[in-house]
Amino acid sequence: MDSSHKLLILYASQTGTAQEVAERLWRESKRHGFDGPISSMDEYPINSLIFDTLVVFVCSTTGQGDPPDNMRKFWKFLLRKNLPENSLQNMTFAVLGLGDSSYVKFNFVAKKLHRRLESLGAAPLIEVGLADDQHDLGADAVVDVWLKELWNKLSQQMGVLKVMANGSEEKGLPFSRWKVSLLDKQEANDNQEQDNVTKTLKIENTEDTKLIANERLTPDTHFQDVRHIRLHQPNSLVYSPGDVLLVHPHNRSSSVTKALELLQDRDQPLVETTRLMVEQKTQYMPVPYSLREPCTIGQLVRCYWD
Repeated sequence: MDSSHKLLILYASQTGTAQEVAERLWRESKRHGFDGPISSMDEYPINSLIFDTLVVFVCSTTGQGDPPDNMRKFWKFLLRKNLPENSLQNMTFAVLGLGDSSYVKFNFVAKKLHRRLESLGAAPLIEVGLADDQHDLGADAVVDVWLKELWNKLSQQMGVLKVMANGSEEKGLPFSRWKVSLLDKQEANDNQEQDNVTKTLKIENTEDTKLIANERLTPDTHFQDVRHIRLHQPNSLVYSPGDVLLVHPHNRSSSVTKALELLQDRDQPLVETTRLMVEQKTQYMPVPYSLREPCTIGQLVRCYWD
């Protein structure tokens, strides 16, 4: 890989949104001629940072201006007073923050990270992006514009191609993260007793609950669909004002059936019990733990797909 076209993407995410944006950025980078790893900040070997010349950081803010859990070690290291002012002099960087302007410390982490990187000698490629959930169009109103500016700037400074490796135009299909293959009957029978997705998606310290109300608050003529969602509260659930609720929904059976109808293959009909394997396609995008064993397409559609 040409080191001049290596792009490192680091994210800090509390609820998964920043990770999702970072993975979108990584997929787009493949279409722009880049290659390189993507990682949470705490999982990346921070001693390697002095050798990285082009890095994009995507981070959210949690609590009262605090970094996400998977950024705490990384941030603590960057704040060390004994770091030389030229530690990151070889780095060009960009920071994209995801926040909510209804909080006093809006995008506090992204702003602090941008300033700290500069103080250590790194050069900003573009201004820090401050996405806002309160925007009428949501965070994407800033994210989309910021990403466009990022690719334009890289194209100007580095001559990065705006085409895919096979020469097709930029509007081609996005780079796929993983390889998905159907198992033959023998392979499926060997793994028939496994129910991996259902088991591993049961996250520790979670509660099963039911949706009891889903009311639209905005008029039907309004472009934004804002809703009041009410969930049945389990007796064991304890929370405080300002806590974040992470909801992992399951798709309806009717939606699963419709999805399978759209995916039908004439040569190999798909049913809910059709088993498949999700495999790693590149070293930089490992398969999630919950998908590393054979599973059924019904489980995927019901528990994992949007």
